[in-house]
Order: sequence, then structure tokens, then C-alpha cells
Amino acid sequence: MEGRYHFSVGHEIGHWCLHRPYLANAGTQADMFTDGEPQPAVICRTSQAKERIELQADRFAACLLMPSRLVQKCFDPTRYQSLTRSEIIDYVVPNLAGDFAVSRSAMRIRLENLGLLQVDHSVEQYQLTNY
Repeated sequence: MEGRYHFSVGHEIGHWCLHRPYLANAGTQADMFTDGEPQPAVICRTSQAKERIELQADRFAACLLMPSRLVQKCFDPTRYQSLTRSEIIDYVVPNLAGDFAVSRSAMRIRLENLGLLQVDHSVEQYQLTNY
């Protein structure tokens, strides 16, 4: 749960760094600092289709919490080549997630985005990328 919290905080920092000028210009954002009912201009929602600014904030959080150079340094494909797909998910991803203090799903997605872990979408299983 703590890893998910870290990612959520990184995501919101991403909004602050990337989207602050857009939010500052939205008239309803000023309402957040008054006694009236706040009506935020941007609302984060869980859905399959994320808005572009949500994807940007997610990417910012991933880069902030799991820098590519550090992840690549910690993830040695030659060390894991003998593992089955199940073992990769059960062992490698949780250990790396713990090392970076993020959730397992955040680490899995980061490994996929860095090209270190591929998904077989037909069976939703994972495998290492061969170099």
C-alpha cells in the first residue's frame, strides 16, 4: 500500500510540475482556496482510457520514483534468464518494487515501458526481453 501512496504523490507532483500553468488559468481552481464548494478543473479517475494529462503525470511519477538508469542497473536480464514467467512475476518484480518503494504493478509497468519485460497479451503472462 505504501508503494501505491508513493506513486500517487509522484503523480500529483507531476501535475504540479507539468500542468500548473493550465490549472492556474482554470477559473474553478481558485475556488479550492475559498470557503465555497471546490470544483476542480481536473479530476483523476480510474478508467481504462486515461486522459493525456493523467498519462503524463503517471510517466512523471515513474521517472521520478524509478529512474531508468537505476532500474536498468538493478535489473540484470542475464541473471533472470533461467526463471520461468511465473517466477519473474512472483520474485523479480516484487523485489524490485520493494527496492524502489513502489507497488508491484508500477514496477511491472515501468519494466515493460523500458523494454525489459514483455507481456504476452494473449495469455497475460510476462517474459524477459532477450538482448
